Parts: sequence; structure tokens; C-alpha cells
Amino acid sequence: MPIHSFLLIRHGVVVLDVSFYPFVAGSRHDLASGTKSVDSALVGVALQMGAIADTTQPAFAFLPYRPSKTDKRRDAIRIEDLLGMQSGLDCGFKSGEPELRQMMRSANWLQTAVDLPMRSAPGGEFGYCSENYHLLSAVLTSATGLSMEAFAKKYLFGPLGIQDVYWPADPQGVTHGWGDLQLKPRDLAKIGYLFLHGGQWEDKQLLSRAWVERSTAPRIAFDKWNVYGYGWWTHPELPPGFYEAIGRGGVRLSIWPEKDVILVLTGGGFEPGELVPFLRASLKSDQALPPDPLAHARLLELANAVAVASPKTPSPLPPQAASVSGREYQMKSNSMGLRSIALSFPGGNEARAKIVLEDRELDLPVGLDGTYRLAPISIDGISPGARGEWKAGNTFALDVNLIGKINRYLLTMNFDRDAVHVEIVEATGLLRGETSGTAAR
Repeated sequence: MPIHSFLLIRHGVVVLDVSFYPFVAGSRHDLASGTKSVDSALVGVALQMGAIADTTQPAFAFLPYRPSKTDKRRDAIRIEDLLGMQSGLDCGFKSGEPELRQMMRSANWLQTAVDLPMRSAPGGEFGYCSENYHLLSAVLTSATGLSMEAFAKKYLFGPLGIQDVYWPADPQGVTHGWGDLQLKPRDLAKIGYLFLHGGQWEDKQLLSRAWVERSTAPRIAFDKWNVYGYGWWTHPELPPGFYEAIGRGGVRLSIWPEKDVILVLTGGGFEPGELVPFLRASLKSDQALPPDPLAHARLLELANAVAVASPKTPSPLPPQAASVSGREYQMKSNSMGLRSIALSFPGGNEARAKIVLEDRELDLPVGLDGTYRLAPISIDGISPGARGEWKAGNTFALDVNLIGKINRYLLTMNFDRDAVHVEIVEATGLLRGETSGTAAR
């Protein structure tokens, strides 16, 4: 199970803080759509400051771009319609969020989001449309004069003591509202602590209690298991009052006020719901339990064990490795953006993979002993790791793990003389495809 970190806090005490290899304790992790819950908190801060008068204000009145086609329904979209994914825009109804990918391929992301056609009147139908939150980022910038990132650093992250932040912007400087915020797990827990205590941090009311209650309250059903608020999720089968921020890959900030519990999970493709029954069963008492030194020592031993790699002796390289080593394979045109691959096997426990994509080139050390080698380069401030092994003589399996960036790409390369067939699977479900190529002469 690809869990990256597990942090449990109860009654203000850290009960367990574990990092699972290859995630390194104290590193940032991408929150994916958990970012939207932070956005919602920032709207609450702006409301408290008076920068936004009310969430019923028309959202598009704040935006610097005008849609290319007029539609009176668009003018009726309120800030709260963006927050609750009820904008009425024709977006968020297809698997894989194709509208988001289209926006990110465009020259002007905000204009592309503004130009989305209307599907229905705002305030009604639920559509999980990430563009709603990119529009919300622009609304907040217009209302406050600061980018969402700068506003967060000044009025939320700063007061909470959160300093190590990565939050990118689009080509026009609009902070990614739908995702891509990176925080350390303990810093994400601070946001959970703020909400658990009704918006109060130490002696300051950073966020009104009314907004905490309003934004986390269930509003509209996504399906029978998940109900959306303003950037936060609740679940009918779980105890009343339980709510959480949810991000792709296994990112969770779960808050259970009745039990005074904060749970932070990060991962690269697992279902955190599988852990909830164990968490509920572990809450034996609302009172302090007697010390158990032996059990505590065993817990620490296990926590230390899962944090480190377990190398294995690599198998001898097959003859195919020598014929492949150093050759560049040019790929046929494909939807995955893969242009070429070159593997090198200089000997020992490490290989090298050079991967050319449409938007970047990766030169990766590859562990052949079952452990990841971290690349000297970073992707959005986080270094990827790679490992690989030969299977069945002419098949090389390459595992490229972006770790804190969530995505993990599994490439199966079958070599046959001067040709290669490549299958790619992204572990969290974002990508699956195949292509072929030939060695450059």
C-alpha cells in the first residue's frame, strides 16, 4: 500500500507520526485537490477582513476577463456557487477532468475557464469542476490585491508558522486554485487544528467559527458516500461532524471534533478509507490510557522500519542489457507525450534512464537493487526517484516515482532487436497507454 505519511493527533498530542519509504520525513507533499479546502479557508479569511462582502456576490464581476459569448446565467454565478461546485458551467461531468487539461494547454488559463459554456443555471447541479476553484483564485486576487499564494502566506500560513510552501501560478500569475499546493504534513495538520478549534489559533481568531461551521457542513451529494460543502467533504456512513479535505492519491486531512482527532495522510495511490475502520477501533477511550512502554517501543520500532529502504541483491544483467545500453529509442507519435527513451547499464547496482517528454527531459539514476535513486533535478521542488529490474530476459520494468508529487509511472519496455514496445501505467489512474519505437541509427 503506497502510503507516504501518517500523522495522528488527539487532544493536541501527536500520537503517531510516521513516514513510509520513499517519502522522507519533513518533506513537502502535494495536496492535490486538498488544496481546495485551503482555498475555502482563505475565502473565509477574506470575508472576516471585509475584502469580500458576502459569498452571494457575483463572481464574474471580480474577474479581469470577459467571456467571448454572453450568457445571462454566467452573470448570475455567485462566489458560493464556485465554492460548492454548483456554478452551472459545463465542466466536471466527464471522467479525467478533460476541461482542466484543456485549460492547462491554453495560452491564457483564466480566459479559457471564463469561456466555458453554461450547462445549467448556477446554484443547482453539482459538477466537480476544478476550474471553479481557479476562478475563485482570481476572485480572491481581485478582492484583496494579492495572489492567493501571497494572501495565504500573509494571513493564514504566516500566523500558523507555516514557512515552507510551494504553490505555482499560471502563465498570467494566477495561483493554481484547484490544486498543486505543497505543504509538509505537520503544517497541513496546523490547518486541521485551526478548524478543530473553530478558527482560533493561540489567542487569535484567524477564521470565524461561523465560516468553519458553514464551509464544512454537508451541502450537496456527489454520490451516496460523499457529500460536498465548500471545499470540504463529509460522508453519511461516518459519524456526524466528521469532515475532511481530500486529494488524489490518498491525501487526507480528516477532522473528527467529537473525538478531538486530526488525521493527516499522504500517499501515491491508495484508498485511505481502508484505514478508517482501524482508526475507529483504535479509539478505545476518551480518557487517558495507562502507559504501555513495551507497546510504545514496538510501535517506534515499526515506524522506524517502514521509513527506510530494504535493498536486495540485483539479479545478473541479461544479454539483452548490453545490446540496449546506450541506445536511444525514438517513439512513434503518442498521446502520452513520450518522445524517446535511452537506458544505460554501466554495471553495479545502478542504471540510468534518459526520458524525453514533450515538456521536459529527465535524466534519472535507476536503482537495480529494489531501492529508488533520487534524481539531482527536481520537479516543482521535489526530486523524483527511479528503480528498475529486468524480467524475462528482454523486458525491463522501470518505476519512476514522483513521491511527494503523487504520480508514479510504471513503464514496461519489451525489446526486440532494434524495436521496443512500451506500456505506461500511472498508479493513481491518471494515465494508461502504450506505444512503440525504434533505435536511432
